[in-house]
Amino acid sequence: GKGLPLLLPRGAKVKSLLSRYMRQLEEMRDYQYVDTPVISHEKLYQLSGHAKFYAEDMFSITDSEGQKFYVAPMNCPHHHQVYGAMVTSYNDLPLRLAEHAGLYRHELSGTLTGLIRVRGPITQNDAHIYVTREQLKDEFKAVLKLFKEVYDVFGIDDYWYRLSLPDFQKDKYEGDHSIWEESGVMIREAMQELDVKFVEAEGEAAFYGPKIDVQTRNVLGKEDTIATSQVDVLVPGRMGLTYVDSSSDAQTPIVIHRAILGSLERFIGFYLEKTAGWLPFWL
Repeated sequence: GKGLPLLLPRGAKVKSLLSRYMRQLEEMRDYQYVDTPVISHEKLYQLSGHAKFYAEDMFSITDSEGQKFYVAPMNCPHHHQVYGAMVTSYNDLPLRLAEHAGLYRHELSGTLTGLIRVRGPITQNDAHIYVTREQLKDEFKAVLKLFKEVYDVFGIDDYWYRLSLPDFQKDKYEGDHSIWEESGVMIREAMQELDVKFVEAEGEAAFYGPKIDVQTRNVLGKEDTIATSQVDVLVPGRMGLTYVDSSSDAQTPIVIHRAILGSLERFIGFYLEKTAGWLPFWL
């Protein structure tokens, strides 16, 4: 089917090495790996909000009992459930959960391109970092430093960040606008303090929070996104995620979604173009 590539042995080896490399780096930084299912009941995505904002991009199936399931397009709702089983106190934070799961998205057939844009599997170099508001900036700076470390290893230097902020004139952005704005300011300050190159784009934020995209140009000179990192100020509250702070009050965490390599398949396609096949010796 369109957008459903097969990896031959060499491609599978490269994908395995990329996954192993990132897992080593992340586990050294206290990321904990989990495993989650590839399909979930529609109630999970209704609770997270993805069914409302993202349904047309998800594959769905109905079982013999008439129950509707979605094929996972992202790991975050599952990771939020894991958070609920692991965290009670602010002493448990930050919590860094990671997974390299095969995801599937209903991309329009006209947008599919080699390994750059596929329907699945989309094996994201995915992680979710659960933080207090006080921890947000430092954890986001750690993500930016990891981007730099990894991209230096691959010799990728022609990239910049796009800070995507909300346009509150659109009804897409729900929740407390002050937290949205505070998070956007923290992301901007983190990038300024690390002196990274970035531009801003109003109205391009995800439905659940501001984000940064890692931008570069492909071999045709067209601007393209390699990877992304998002701050989630909405879904944790919607899914009832809490922790008890130092005053014994219940608080809602903020979540940093981040994928350093983006999806492994997309990164392979991008990197083959970038290197014309002359990969680093270890790869």
